[in-house]
Amino acid sequence: MASSCQGRALRDAPIRPYLICFVDEALLPGSLYHHCFHVYDAEHKALLSKDLEIHVVELSKFDVPVEAIKTPLERWCYFLKHGASLDLANLPATLDVPVIRKAVEVLMKVSQEEMERHRAAERLKGERDAADRLATAIFLAEQKGELIGRIRLLQELLQQPETSREELSRRPESDLVQLEASLQAQLRARKAANGTPPPDKS
Repeated sequence: MASSCQGRALRDAPIRPYLICFVDEALLPGSLYHHCFHVYDAEHKALLSKDLEIHVVELSKFDVPVEAIKTPLERWCYFLKHGASLDLANLPATLDVPVIRKAVEVLMKVSQEEMERHRAAERLKGERDAADRLATAIFLAEQKGELIGRIRLLQELLQQPETSREELSRRPESDLVQLEASLQAQLRARKAANGTPPPDKS
């Protein structure tokens, strides 16, 4: 704060400032899970404030068994590390205090809401997938219907018996593509055999 820099010592502040960091990974050497740091000028051997503390809690190193928990910090560390497995109706005696009970209630509510959001997202995804499959099926049916229509038109132009739509629809699309190509080749051959009429010179 500007007022502190202009003469008001940080240690005179009515509220002691803390910074508490809970981390999952190991940051510092050794097996201790809790470290407390102060802001210190090593060159000039000056401590900014004895009240300003930075706490680093490495949850990966916390291994106090639940029956041995005694301090508030240990309760919070256990909750943060194992909260998802706690049962509000059967809290261990060392954790059965109002603040931890409230935290477990909030965690259960958040978990339930997250499950509901997940289920809603899954339902929405299923509906979208079904709509995509339906749209794809309709598109393919339309494409196949147009292909069948062209085949029947080519058969008519070639004066061949027209295959019924029902029979053609039962055949694989790859067969229909080959049939259309064959009929187009026959039509081109017939046009070539008949020749091109001479141009009108009048």
